[in-house]
Formats: sequence, C-alpha cells, structure tokens
Amino acid sequence: MASKNPSSEESKQFIEEGYNKSAERYLEWSRSRPVSMQHRLELIEKLYTHLGVSEDAGEDASRELKVLELGCGAGEPVTLALASKPAIGTVTANDISKTQLNMLSESLSKLDDRSAAKKVKLAHGDMTKLEFPLKSLDAVIAFYSIIHLSPDEQVEMIGHVHRWLRSGDGYLLASFGADESAGTTYDDWLGMKSYWSSHGIEKSLKLLEDADFEILWKDVNQNPEDAPFLRLVGSMPFVSPSIAFDMAQHGGAALDSRHVIIQVDGLYPDDALEQSLFAPQPGDRPYDLEYHQLDLWPTGVDLPKPWSSIPEDLRQRTNGILTLKMRMTAEDVALFPNLKVMVRMGVGYDRLDRVALAKQNVTVCNVPDYGTSEIADHAMGLVLSLRRGILLHHERQRATPPASWNYIDTPLVARLQNKTFGVLGLGRIGTAAALRAKAFGFNVLFYDPYLPNGVDKSLALERTKDVRDLFRRSEVLSLHAPCTRETRGMVGYDLLSLLPRGAVLVNTARGEIVDLDGVQRCLQEGILAGTGLDVLPEEPIPEDNVHPLIQAYRAKEPWLEGRMVITCHTAFYSPESFVDIRVKSAETMRSVLIDGVASNVILPEME
Repeated sequence: MASKNPSSEESKQFIEEGYNKSAERYLEWSRSRPVSMQHRLELIEKLYTHLGVSEDAGEDASRELKVLELGCGAGEPVTLALASKPAIGTVTANDISKTQLNMLSESLSKLDDRSAAKKVKLAHGDMTKLEFPLKSLDAVIAFYSIIHLSPDEQVEMIGHVHRWLRSGDGYLLASFGADESAGTTYDDWLGMKSYWSSHGIEKSLKLLEDADFEILWKDVNQNPEDAPFLRLVGSMPFVSPSIAFDMAQHGGAALDSRHVIIQVDGLYPDDALEQSLFAPQPGDRPYDLEYHQLDLWPTGVDLPKPWSSIPEDLRQRTNGILTLKMRMTAEDVALFPNLKVMVRMGVGYDRLDRVALAKQNVTVCNVPDYGTSEIADHAMGLVLSLRRGILLHHERQRATPPASWNYIDTPLVARLQNKTFGVLGLGRIGTAAALRAKAFGFNVLFYDPYLPNGVDKSLALERTKDVRDLFRRSEVLSLHAPCTRETRGMVGYDLLSLLPRGAVLVNTARGEIVDLDGVQRCLQEGILAGTGLDVLPEEPIPEDNVHPLIQAYRAKEPWLEGRMVITCHTAFYSPESFVDIRVKSAETMRSVLIDGVASNVILPEME
C-alpha cells in the first residue's frame, strides 16, 4: 500500500476534519467487536492488579482510584467499564470533541448502575482545569485519537501527561488501531507519522518499534477482531516533543539527568537569574545543570562571532540554546548534535533555519508575550511623528537658517480622526497597536487570514479577507506580520501602489517582509507621504551594499526631508522589557527542556 507524505497544511486539515468524520463509525465498529472489547476489559483487570485494587474493594472510599482518559471516542467502552467497577472512585474522561462528549454522556445515562455513572466526571479539552491535581492520578488512558488534535493541543497534552508521569510511578494505557470503516486508514497513519516526525512528536509517541507498528496496523486491517488494541506500559516517560527519546530504545528509563544550556549572545553581567530558574525545584527528580553565558554578539558589537567559535566539547554536550540576535543556518545546526531545544528570545524566529532544526528533531520556541506594549507604542510614535509633521518641523527648525515659525503645507500632515488605520497581522502586537489607533479616533481595518471568525466583533474592529482591500483603504498602514515564506518580500510596489495617495507606512515587524525598492518608488511617486521603519531587510545595514533609499535618508536629500524615520530594531526595548525577555526565555527553556511541558512551541517549517 502506497504511503502518503502530506504537506503541513494537508496534515492540519486531516487533524481538523478527521475526528468528527470518524467518531460515530469508530464507536459503532468497536462495539461490534466483542473480542476487542474483551481485550480492553482484560487490560483493565491487569491495570487493577498493578495498582493493587481488586473487585472486593466494594465502595471502600479509602481506595479511590483516579483515572484520566484522553479521548473518549474509541475509549467509550473502557470508560463505561471503569465506571462500572466498584473500586473506582473517580474517572475523568477528558474529551477532545464535544460530539464525543455528548455520546459518552448519553451512554453513561443508560448505565444500570446510576451510582457508577455519577463517579465519572466529564471534561472537555483542557487538562489544566481538572478538579484534582495530576499528581493524584493513578493511571492515564490515552487513545489513538490524539492524532485528531491540533499540533499545539498534541504538544500540550503530551506535556501534561509527561509531567504527571515524572511526578511518580504511574501507568499509561495506550490504544492504537482502527480500520478503514473507522474513517482512519493505514495511509492516514503513515501520513501522521510523517507529520509527527517533522516536530518530534513521533518519538514522543513511539511505544512500539516501527516494524511492530506497521505489523499491528496490517493486523488491524486484515483481522480487526484479533488486533492487540491496548498495551499496558508501566512507569513509562511519555515525553514532550522536545525530549528526543526513542521509546523503543529507552523504554521506562528516567528523564535525562543532565542538562547543558547556553545563552550565546553575551547580554547580561551575571547568570544568577538563569541559574536559579534552571536549578532543581522542590519535587523535581534530581538532575545536574550546566549553564554557560557566551559572548558571540554582545551589545555594542556590530558583527557576531561564528557558532563554530564555541568550543567543540561544549557544542557536543549542549542540548539547550537561548539566543536573541544570532542567526542559525543548517551548517550551524549540525554543530550541535545533541541539541533538543532552541529558544529564540523574541517574537520572530525567521533568523533560525527551522527546516534544519526540524530534521534534527529540535523543538523551536519563541517568547511571544514580551515587549507587546513597547512595540505597539513605538508603532504609534512613528505614525504620530510622521502624520503630525513632528519630524519635518524638527528638521526644519534646526536648519541654518531655521524655517519660518509657521505650519507646513504638506500631504504628510493630516487629521487622524476617522482616517483608516490598516493592520497587517492581528497578533498580540497587532491587536495592541489597533486598540491604540482606535483610541486616537482611527477607523481600524485589519487583515489576518489565520484568525477565527468573530475576532473583529470581539474587538469592535473591521476585518477584510482581501489583502488588496486592506492596502486600497489604509491611509496609515502598520505591519505586524511574522516573516515566513508567505510574507517575505510581500509588501512591494504591487501592493503599496494600491494605497491612497499620501499614505503612511510603518513597519515594526520584520524588515524582510518589505521590499525597499517598492517603498522608494512609492515615496518618489507621492503614493507614500512618509514611512517609519524600525526594521530593515538586512541588519545591521551592510556598509558595502547600502540601499539607495537608505543612502538618500542618510544624505538628507531634500525630496525625503521629514518623510522617513529609521530606528535600529529597538521598538521592543525598555529596561522593563529587557528583564521580561530574560525571565520569560529562561522559563520557556526550563518548561520544555527540563520539565518536558510544551511552552511557546513553534511548528516546524517543512521543505
């Protein structure tokens, strides 16, 4: 049977659509196989034996058994069986589908033993809202339907289960299996294996050798009644994607007992904060920590040292890297064979070769929630300095001789109220900028194809689903999109020429999304009255290849007077935000590398 190797988007579509499509068929199929149901019951009995619980326990409240079930589609018969056991005190079915949740509720309502039905607490989708702490759980039942979670939800769920298993001895009951009648085919599984592999999840879920996995699936397709649906795994670390364990090789081995982390830029005078955050906390399993602050690109230095300047012995041992400014190519990634987690100390991650990192099963994280107010304030500051003529007046009043003490009649200056403020990319920073613009009286219009419907209503903003419409209507346009394959070079003359004459362009996002040739042409043609740029396509500016627009700006050419302002990628900066980025970056590294809990994980970029 030919395997399929889907693109990232195809895999996402499968994840989003597959679960509801297969739900009812899987339930019908699983109920019609008494042998497979018997397998489930036998494994539950085995679980009881491991936990020292017997049927004779009756309603003895002193032996309450807490079991968390992840996904109660295929697992519905198990939930019902557990609920019927007198020894069970609490079963939580933490579902991933409201449809499945309703099905399970209906089935529980039909149980003869009403007291048993009351023991089952149903929850939808959020493990962080359990009524009891993870450490109090006796067992976790995880079913194959994890593949129907979104990638972020997969990562989050795995992280929570991993955290539970780290807290002590536990038992994981894992289910694999379905046939085409269940809406999930062998090809689907191979496709999902490929998708998992792209960001390390395959190794996190690898409870079987690859060969056994495929044999199991062939058995399911050919002889579904005889398939070994459930396997009991004792005290097995169920690790997050950041921990590249091969389950078949390591089995129930403990987590890494040593972590080697480096901060490579050279930003801070000491490492006390990082040492305290990375150190073992009460309740942690013991581990050794090795943390180094290097100086590849300290503040005030224009060009960085190469990654290869790090001693080879340290590169070989490093499994966590923190960086604010450094770029990382495929060749650089290869220098760190044991790297597991890369934390980019900021929002953007275009400086990192995510394809190469994904191939090496490195989890990439960012810090999306620092500097939000600073960058939004900076964007509005650039708008005001241009649109109110502040920069133009400043330049003319310090000229020799100074200009007359009067207003300047220029297309640059305009009333803000009721003008259209366009936002390209309504993430955290884009939202903050939009709300500030709204407070100034702008009518705010945004374009972001990745946001769900209704965001515009919740923020009282106007949304357009046509990027060209955004440009046609925006008298001020503020860019807040990440630099991706889709957005790199996106804002060029073709789009900029659609702006109303006399518009203002502000970019505090990523320089690579703007084509400076297009900006220069629009400034010269009067389409743009002014532009404020905190970021440029190449940073620092290469002195041997300075763009003509930057040359004109530096030379103070009269045609550009007061119409252009550049800041040095400093929109994020304040003393407070610099502390935030340090703390949040270290916390993210600890969560993912040491605790095995997903935090700010960036989906990998595929070739």
